[in-house]
Amino acid sequence: MAIEKLPSGKYRIRKTIRGVTYHRTLDYKPSKWDAERIVAEMVESASPDRMSVKRALENYVTIREPMNSPKTTREYLGYIKQYPKWFLSMDLAEVTEENVQRCVNEISAVKTYKGTPRTKKYVQAVYGVFSGALHLYRPRFHPVPRFKETIRDTVEPYIPSDTDAKKLFEEARGTMHEIPLRLGSYGLRRGEICALELKDLSDDNTLSITKSKVQNSDGEWIIKTAKTSTSIRTVAIDAQLADLIRKQGYVYRGYPNSISKWMDRKLKKLGMQHFSLHKFRHYFATIAASAQIPDANIMAMGGWKTDHVMKSVYRHMDKNKKEESQKIMTDYMSKLADPGCDNSVANSDRKFYG
Repeated sequence: MAIEKLPSGKYRIRKTIRGVTYHRTLDYKPSKWDAERIVAEMVESASPDRMSVKRALENYVTIREPMNSPKTTREYLGYIKQYPKWFLSMDLAEVTEENVQRCVNEISAVKTYKGTPRTKKYVQAVYGVFSGALHLYRPRFHPVPRFKETIRDTVEPYIPSDTDAKKLFEEARGTMHEIPLRLGSYGLRRGEICALELKDLSDDNTLSITKSKVQNSDGEWIIKTAKTSTSIRTVAIDAQLADLIRKQGYVYRGYPNSISKWMDRKLKKLGMQHFSLHKFRHYFATIAASAQIPDANIMAMGGWKTDHVMKSVYRHMDKNKKEESQKIMTDYMSKLADPGCDNSVANSDRKFYG
């Protein structure tokens, strides 16, 4: 979408959608959101027929494309496919709160390819595209659907342990996956690792993270600049890993999905709990938190914008402390009930409780 200042001092909005160019001249400089809204109104008014939900969703994604990353656009297009056909074919003007709730219920009821229920977070993300379209085309309509919470929503995400990391590092030693796995334990994202070049490694063994390898809406892998300013950062790595990269002459020449597929195979072979490379970011945050590194520094090192991961890490650490406390309690009670254990031995263990 282009917002141009004309010689007259006015501003012109111009946007081409599916080969049709829409433009309007204004007396003021519109914000990006105002420009999106105006273009949406022009698209709707230019159509002789009523606008279907599907068309509204597709228009919304197209209008938002310049502001979104290629990955986000691809995800939005994928979300549209999750809506029931009956809902997509409805006139947007005729949609009611009952229709919306029924649609959300049906999206929630569909199982993933692994046979597990969809999470509340995922269903909310799918609904978010429709909510954005409503904001453009029916701003007075504010349905508030209820989202079903599943067991998957309440289960704490698995965070790899030191043992998990060592086993995988050993399995990857000498292979093309050794470097990306070890970089993952420094908090780097999968796409960031795949976009790194030798020139990004400085003499003092720090990596400059400025870009990422992502898929666009056509499924093609492209290199793009970091999505947010917090993602642009420098990360210090150990000398051994830095020398390994220099000796190899590059970081990684495969695709992000190749790392995930390799991990899936190896974790299954080793009989380990399944987790993705992204979980190594949580592992990194856990180690950093255990070392009492300030939250602000951990967020800067990992390129996090909010403290959401920090809270997840602390919940994980609290869970471990709770399990340790429970073990102390069960051991104490076991000794207390043991006929061969006198009270003096059992009482000596009370020091664990203060």
